[in-house]
Amino acid sequence: MEKESLFRSKPIVPGDIYVFFKTADLPYYPSYIRLDWNTGMWSATFTLPGMILQYQEARATYYKGKLYLFGRAQDNSIQVMTSTDGEYWSDSVTLGTSKTCGAITPCVISDSLCIFYPGVSDGNPICCNQYDENLNQLNWWVSPVAKSVNSVSVGQGVVFFNADGVLYMTGFDVYHGFGVGASRAGTGEESLSFGPSVLAYFNDDMTAFYRGVEGDARLYEDGGGSVIENIDIYTAPSVVFLDGDVENQSIAVFYGENNIKGELRMAFINRIKANYEHTYNTFAIQNFGIPLSLENSSPFALSIPQA
Repeated sequence: MEKESLFRSKPIVPGDIYVFFKTADLPYYPSYIRLDWNTGMWSATFTLPGMILQYQEARATYYKGKLYLFGRAQDNSIQVMTSTDGEYWSDSVTLGTSKTCGAITPCVISDSLCIFYPGVSDGNPICCNQYDENLNQLNWWVSPVAKSVNSVSVGQGVVFFNADGVLYMTGFDVYHGFGVGASRAGTGEESLSFGPSVLAYFNDDMTAFYRGVEGDARLYEDGGGSVIENIDIYTAPSVVFLDGDVENQSIAVFYGENNIKGELRMAFINRIKANYEHTYNTFAIQNFGIPLSLENSSPFALSIPQA
């Protein structure tokens, strides 16, 4: 896929993919590229100096026609920027008095904008704040699971997280808050060194992807701990659904390559389901040539929902 030099001056387009990350030469600011789904072309790299980050990457979601980009500030507060076209962004503002010791994961649940993040006291439990589209806080919850949480991912009302190198999960909804946490059901205590990326394909099909323990630069999925071949990864993965049906799907995995440059890469993977088992075939890997920051950060990909 080629790169386009300029953004289009029009609203955010369904199907486009935004990838946020921190570069090696500008490690304190969020940067991003965007895939134009209609043309198959990637944009140049854009950096947002209006948001200063501490360690972890910024993460985004799409809600009621806007992109909302959340990041951990230097003082552990939660900051956000918004955009209605993917090109021009608001100033960064701090949201209330909430503090985090990790990346902030935004998502839309029951038509509400929610952010999940590990707190900074009492065992670093997972917290959730609920907002309206104008970022007025509506509610907040604290999980009964007090763990040292490194990263959070959310899919279909289930929160997945890395707690001391073990893949855990807990239920969540905006009516009852958090459920009780447990290690990933049916898979045992899977060891991982970075946070999981959860992909919900269909209503009954959800998979967590993660990197192995320190020193193991392979990509795994939690349906039995299968290794996805030909990927050498040093960050957490970020996975988006591209196309397909219940039995056969195409996905994209964004990650930092496990080499001296640590460049941003994208793997195109075919996922086939048969007799409740999954097989993965990596059929192409694209190198963007963008060295990523080595400071405890990973890429974060967002696919704009299609109607």
